[in-house]
Amino acid sequence: MAKPPWDFVGISAERRKLLMVPFDFDSIVDIILGEAHNIHFMKEKGTHEAKGTWRPVFWFDVSNITFDRFFNSPYGYRAQYLADPQNGCEKNGVLIVGLIDLLTSCILKDPQLLHQIRLSLASPHAKIWIEEDQHNPTTLELIVEIRVPEWERAAKEIYQRLNANDPTLTPKEQDRILGVRAPVGTTLKVMGAWVASDGELKLAPSKLRRAEEIKAYGIS
Repeated sequence: MAKPPWDFVGISAERRKLLMVPFDFDSIVDIILGEAHNIHFMKEKGTHEAKGTWRPVFWFDVSNITFDRFFNSPYGYRAQYLADPQNGCEKNGVLIVGLIDLLTSCILKDPQLLHQIRLSLASPHAKIWIEEDQHNPTTLELIVEIRVPEWERAAKEIYQRLNANDPTLTPKEQDRILGVRAPVGTTLKVMGAWVASDGELKLAPSKLRRAEEIKAYGIS
């Protein structure tokens, strides 16, 4: 397995050694399915471009090692998009579809809601990520821990604009500063596709380029 153009700075030698061990992404899918626990669910109401819709959101915990390898390894989730956005989308779908039965096990008493949630999670627009409050600090400080050249360039450019009080800088652009971090945590977050009042699945236009943004910035 070829080593991706990805390295680390500012983390312990032990942690770097663990993260640099190659693995097939399907193996981390199996590990997540085996470890997932402490599952929480909510119906999130859409706002702005998603107004009038809702989506299922699930949180669950895995071990801190699995979290680290999933999100920060050069063979993990973000690395799948870096290699190729379509590949990232496919791996995202495989993982979420694998999780559907486990995540929805607490909703079996409401068949109609269960049906809508399963459709939402099976949509190609469903996604998995980390719970972002695990970033430390949560403020927009430039902390380079992942050395992916294009992510690093993007983060530094945005940080310069932020420090220059650029009035055209959007919150979405500011998030690119976080793309070079390697956060430590245990909580992953699954978000289904938006569900309209008629049951149809919707996509927020701002997320049309999610895969390309993860490839370019390490974050969307």
